Amino acid sequence: MFEYATKLEPDSADTYKNLAFVYMGAGENDKAVQPLQKMIELDKSLDGYKYLGDIYFNQGIKLKNQFVESHDPQDSINANQKFNQAIQVLEEGRKQYPDSPELLLTLSNSYINAGKVEVALDAFKTGVEKDPDNKYYRYNYGVLLLGKNDYEDAEVQFKKAIDLDPDYQNAIYNLAVTYVKWGTAINKMAEDKGELENTEYKEKYQQALPYLEKSVELQPEDAPTWELLGKVYTVLGMNDDAQNAFNKADELRK
Repeated sequence: MFEYATKLEPDSADTYKNLAFVYMGAGENDKAVQPLQKMIELDKSLDGYKYLGDIYFNQGIKLKNQFVESHDPQDSINANQKFNQAIQVLEEGRKQYPDSPELLLTLSNSYINAGKVEVALDAFKTGVEKDPDNKYYRYNYGVLLLGKNDYEDAEVQFKKAIDLDPDYQNAIYNLAVTYVKWGTAINKMAEDKGELENTEYKEKYQQALPYLEKSVELQPEDAPTWELLGKVYTVLGMNDDAQNAFNKADELRK
């Protein structure tokens, strides 16, 4: 019916939006591409940019995972084509909606998966310099820095995003992840050197703890965060708290 409606009202962005949502709801994302493109053409719709970017990005991830199993270079080439399509759409969207966290997050992830981290870093660094009080720029710059294991600079960006919005859950969670990954890297370096008694890494897990606790307070139904919290409790020897966190994660997954 919505396909028929687009023929009756070919200039109605809302009609194409309804059609796209029906396709996506049915899991037919490939068919949603054309109506989403039409939404963008007609009124530069935020939903058009967001969902079309998501579709291209997820298609890229699927092909990238397929390459891991097939080892067929064409799968890798096709994956990069999808990531580049996502980047093109989302960059266009960013010009219209520079403060959209959904656009910025998928854009940064697309750059990372396309192997264009340095390009993305320059873009978001410029954004931070031009608008230092934009929490979304700070957060996405931090995500990119974390993606290249630059823990110290990622910490700075996430902290500044949290200063701007103390309940910014994504920044809070990713700051915790930064400390966990940082601690894991320190521990691995110590093990590689044969320093088996080195406990410096635990300091980073300790720094992660309040942010993970805040994260589950803000999003109590997120099982993976409870799981990560349990692991941090375990490393810190807080076994009762760890068991409670793991139980909560298991409960949420049922």
